[in-house]
Amino acid sequence: MLIDRTDYWQCGYVIEKGGFDSVKSRGFQPFQSAIVEMAPFLEGRVSELDDWSKIKLLTVQINRLREWCREGLLCIGDAAHAMSPAGGVGINLAIQDAVATANVLTGALRQPPVPLAELQKVQRRREWPTRLIQFVQTVIHRRINGRATTGTTGLPLLARFFRACPPLRRIPARFIGMGPLPEHIRNLPRQSGKQEAQ
Repeated sequence: MLIDRTDYWQCGYVIEKGGFDSVKSRGFQPFQSAIVEMAPFLEGRVSELDDWSKIKLLTVQINRLREWCREGLLCIGDAAHAMSPAGGVGINLAIQDAVATANVLTGALRQPPVPLAELQKVQRRREWPTRLIQFVQTVIHRRINGRATTGTTGLPLLARFFRACPPLRRIPARFIGMGPLPEHIRNLPRQSGKQEAQ
Protein backbone atom coordinates (compact mmCIF):
# COMPACT_ATOMS: atom_id res chain seq x y z
CA MET A 1 0.00 0.00 0.00
CA LEU A 2 1.37 3.41 -0.98
CA ILE A 3 -0.05 6.82 -0.04
CA ASP A 4 1.31 9.99 -1.61
CA ARG A 5 1.75 12.51 1.23
CA THR A 6 3.00 15.20 -1.23
CA ASP A 7 6.50 15.56 0.23
CA TYR A 8 6.94 11.86 1.05
CA TRP A 9 5.44 8.43 0.38
CA GLN A 10 3.83 6.45 3.16
CA CYS A 11 4.37 2.75 2.49
CA GLY A 12 2.50 -0.15 4.04
CA TYR A 13 4.46 -3.41 4.10
CA VAL A 14 2.65 -6.55 5.28
CA ILE A 15 4.54 -9.05 7.42
CA GLU A 16 3.40 -12.08 9.38
CA LYS A 17 2.33 -11.42 12.94
CA GLY A 18 5.33 -11.60 15.23
CA GLY A 19 7.74 -11.45 12.27
CA PHE A 20 9.15 -7.95 12.74
CA ASP A 21 12.19 -9.13 14.72
CA SER A 22 13.01 -11.53 11.89
CA VAL A 23 12.78 -8.68 9.34
CA LYS A 24 15.10 -6.54 11.48
CA SER A 25 17.60 -9.37 11.96
CA ARG A 26 18.08 -9.66 8.19
CA GLY A 27 19.13 -6.00 7.99
CA PHE A 28 18.11 -3.03 5.88
CA GLN A 29 19.37 -4.26 2.50
CA PRO A 30 16.87 -7.14 2.14
CA PHE A 31 14.12 -4.90 3.54
CA GLN A 32 14.86 -2.14 1.04
CA SER A 33 15.10 -4.65 -1.82
CA ALA A 34 11.70 -6.10 -0.95
CA ILE A 35 10.14 -2.63 -1.13
CA VAL A 36 11.80 -1.86 -4.48
CA GLU A 37 10.60 -5.21 -5.85
CA MET A 38 7.02 -4.16 -5.11
CA ALA A 39 7.43 -0.51 -6.16
CA PRO A 40 10.44 -0.11 -8.51
CA PHE A 41 9.97 3.67 -8.80
CA LEU A 42 11.10 3.98 -5.17
CA GLU A 43 14.56 2.59 -5.94
CA GLY A 44 16.22 6.01 -5.69
CA ARG A 45 14.49 6.89 -2.43
CA VAL A 46 14.35 3.68 -0.42
CA SER A 47 17.80 4.41 1.03
CA GLU A 48 16.06 7.00 3.22
CA LEU A 49 14.94 4.04 5.33
CA ASP A 50 18.23 3.77 7.19
CA ASP A 51 17.07 3.56 10.80
CA TRP A 52 14.47 1.28 12.39
CA SER A 53 13.06 4.25 14.30
CA LYS A 54 11.61 5.39 10.96
CA ILE A 55 9.63 2.16 10.70
CA LYS A 56 6.41 2.04 12.70
CA LEU A 57 4.86 -1.33 13.49
CA LEU A 58 1.07 -1.48 13.31
CA THR A 59 -0.25 -4.63 14.92
CA VAL A 60 -3.49 -5.60 13.21
CA GLN A 61 -6.29 -7.13 15.23
CA ILE A 62 -9.64 -8.43 14.05
CA ASN A 63 -11.91 -9.05 17.01
CA ARG A 64 -15.13 -7.92 18.65
CA LEU A 65 -16.87 -7.84 22.01
CA ARG A 66 -19.29 -10.62 22.87
CA GLU A 67 -21.60 -8.08 24.50
CA TRP A 68 -21.58 -4.50 23.25
CA CYS A 69 -23.58 -3.05 26.11
CA ARG A 70 -24.33 -3.03 29.82
CA GLU A 71 -26.67 -0.91 31.89
CA GLY A 72 -25.81 2.69 31.00
CA LEU A 73 -23.07 1.76 28.49
CA LEU A 74 -23.06 1.04 24.74
CA CYS A 75 -19.89 0.36 22.74
CA ILE A 76 -19.89 0.99 18.99
CA GLY A 77 -17.22 1.43 16.33
CA ASP A 78 -13.67 0.53 17.36
CA ALA A 79 -14.81 0.17 20.97
CA ALA A 80 -17.01 -2.77 19.92
CA HIS A 81 -15.02 -4.29 17.06
CA ALA A 82 -11.38 -3.94 16.04
CA MET A 83 -11.03 -3.99 12.25
CA SER A 84 -8.06 -4.58 9.97
CA PRO A 85 -6.99 -1.72 7.67
CA ALA A 86 -7.73 -4.09 4.76
CA GLY A 87 -10.33 -2.41 2.58
CA GLY A 88 -10.33 0.74 4.72
CA VAL A 89 -13.80 -0.10 6.06
CA GLY A 90 -13.28 0.54 9.78
CA ILE A 91 -14.48 4.15 9.62
CA ASN A 92 -17.44 3.12 7.45
CA LEU A 93 -18.60 0.61 10.04
CA ALA A 94 -18.09 3.08 12.88
CA ILE A 95 -20.21 5.74 11.17
CA GLN A 96 -22.93 3.25 10.32
CA ASP A 97 -22.91 2.04 13.94
CA ALA A 98 -23.45 5.64 14.99
CA VAL A 99 -26.33 6.15 12.54
CA ALA A 100 -27.98 2.90 13.64
CA THR A 101 -27.56 3.95 17.28
CA ALA A 102 -29.23 7.29 16.60
CA ASN A 103 -32.10 5.61 14.76
CA VAL A 104 -32.67 3.00 17.46
CA LEU A 105 -32.17 5.08 20.60
CA THR A 106 -33.43 8.59 19.80
CA GLY A 107 -36.85 7.90 21.25
CA ALA A 108 -35.53 6.08 24.31
CA LEU A 109 -33.02 8.86 25.07
CA ARG A 110 -35.88 11.33 25.49
CA GLN A 111 -36.94 9.47 28.62
CA PRO A 112 -33.77 8.16 30.30
CA PRO A 113 -32.54 5.84 31.58
CA VAL A 114 -32.38 3.79 28.39
CA PRO A 115 -33.35 0.15 29.07
CA LEU A 116 -30.70 -2.48 28.39
CA ALA A 117 -33.07 -4.13 25.90
CA GLU A 118 -32.93 -0.98 23.75
CA LEU A 119 -29.13 -0.94 23.78
CA GLN A 120 -29.08 -4.60 22.74
CA LYS A 121 -31.09 -3.73 19.63
CA VAL A 122 -28.07 -1.84 18.30
CA GLN A 123 -25.84 -4.89 18.63
CA ARG A 124 -28.42 -7.15 17.02
CA ARG A 125 -28.62 -4.84 14.03
CA ARG A 126 -24.91 -4.13 13.59
CA GLU A 127 -23.21 -7.36 14.66
CA TRP A 128 -23.88 -9.45 11.57
CA PRO A 129 -22.49 -6.82 9.12
CA THR A 130 -19.43 -6.61 11.35
CA ARG A 131 -19.00 -10.40 11.36
CA LEU A 132 -19.29 -10.53 7.57
CA ILE A 133 -16.75 -7.75 6.96
CA GLN A 134 -14.33 -9.30 9.45
CA PHE A 135 -14.65 -12.65 7.69
CA VAL A 136 -13.75 -11.01 4.36
CA GLN A 137 -10.79 -9.25 5.99
CA THR A 138 -9.58 -12.55 7.42
CA VAL A 139 -9.69 -14.11 3.95
CA ILE A 140 -7.71 -11.16 2.55
CA HIS A 141 -5.07 -11.52 5.26
CA ARG A 142 -4.72 -15.24 4.66
CA ARG A 143 -4.33 -14.59 0.96
CA ILE A 144 -1.69 -11.90 1.46
CA ASN A 145 0.27 -13.85 4.06
CA GLY A 146 -0.01 -17.01 1.96
CA ARG A 147 1.79 -15.40 -0.96
CA ALA A 148 5.03 -15.28 0.97
CA THR A 149 4.98 -19.02 1.60
CA THR A 150 3.39 -20.42 -1.54
CA GLY A 151 4.93 -18.09 -4.10
CA THR A 152 1.51 -17.32 -5.55
CA THR A 153 1.46 -13.81 -7.01
CA GLY A 154 -1.60 -13.95 -9.27
CA LEU A 155 -4.94 -12.43 -8.46
CA PRO A 156 -7.51 -14.61 -6.69
CA LEU A 157 -10.14 -16.24 -8.92
CA LEU A 158 -12.93 -13.90 -7.80
CA ALA A 159 -10.76 -10.83 -8.43
CA ARG A 160 -9.93 -12.10 -11.93
CA PHE A 161 -13.66 -12.58 -12.56
CA PHE A 162 -14.47 -8.97 -11.67
CA ARG A 163 -11.48 -7.78 -13.70
CA ALA A 164 -12.81 -9.61 -16.76
CA CYS A 165 -16.35 -8.18 -16.31
CA PRO A 166 -16.00 -4.39 -15.83
CA PRO A 167 -19.76 -3.75 -15.30
CA LEU A 168 -19.68 -6.04 -12.26
CA ARG A 169 -16.83 -4.14 -10.55
CA ARG A 170 -19.34 -1.91 -8.82
CA ILE A 171 -20.44 -4.89 -6.70
CA PRO A 172 -17.24 -5.19 -4.61
CA ALA A 173 -16.88 -1.40 -4.64
CA ARG A 174 -20.36 -1.01 -3.18
CA PHE A 175 -19.76 -3.79 -0.67
CA ILE A 176 -16.56 -2.13 0.54
CA GLY A 177 -17.85 1.44 0.40
CA MET A 178 -21.39 0.95 1.73
CA GLY A 179 -21.16 -2.34 3.59
CA PRO A 180 -23.68 -5.20 3.63
CA LEU A 181 -26.25 -3.21 5.64
CA PRO A 182 -26.10 0.51 4.76
CA GLU A 183 -27.62 2.76 7.41
CA HIS A 184 -29.61 5.92 6.71
CA ILE A 185 -30.69 8.59 9.16
CA ARG A 186 -34.42 8.37 9.75
CA ASN A 187 -36.63 11.43 9.80
CA LEU A 188 -37.86 11.25 13.37
CA PRO A 189 -40.78 13.40 14.48
CA ARG A 190 -39.74 16.53 16.35
CA GLN A 191 -41.25 17.50 19.65
CA SER A 192 -43.47 20.57 19.67
CA GLY A 193 -42.11 23.92 20.82
CA LYS A 194 -44.29 23.74 23.91
CA GLN A 195 -42.84 20.40 24.91
CA GLU A 196 -39.29 21.61 24.19
CA ALA A 197 -39.89 24.64 26.45
CA GLN A 198 -40.89 22.36 29.29
